[in-house]
Amino acid sequence: MPARDDTSARIASMSGSCLREPDEPLTSEYAPALKLKLDPLKLRPDALPMTGATGEERVSKTVDKYYARPAAGDVGVALPLAELIFLEEGPNLEIEPINGAQRMVRLRGDHPAADLFAAAQHFDRAAHFAHLHRLASQIKMARLERPRDRSRFTESVALAAQYVVNGGQR
Repeated sequence: MPARDDTSARIASMSGSCLREPDEPLTSEYAPALKLKLDPLKLRPDALPMTGATGEERVSKTVDKYYARPAAGDVGVALPLAELIFLEEGPNLEIEPINGAQRMVRLRGDHPAADLFAAAQHFDRAAHFAHLHRLASQIKMARLERPRDRSRFTESVALAAQYVVNGGQR
């Protein structure tokens, strides 16, 4: 399995109103409650010129990434969460859906905000599992594998854009 990139999108804050029964579909009534909170953009030094982003301070002494300001500016309005796409480094250029138990595994990442959310909800283990199960069953997920190769960057961005424009269809 390719290495997971730590720039994967993260669910960092959710209001309690998004917690509903598993058989209830994710509708526009609930969509505003599921907001994608983006961490500050962090890019490797070689990605800054490829993306046109402006590099700022280094993330840390041990991480070879810089906080970056996107060339197109920041997203000013939180948008409803449509799908989580996890970025992975690997030899192929492909987007594949994430299904089954892997969906829960992906949500259980090492995200401090997720731990804070669970603590604020006073989840015990069973409630936390049920919460992750509800989310995993309601949020579309996919993985974008792409080589870390400057010559294929434009191709990988085009593939991701086509996937989003086509509503998750390859």
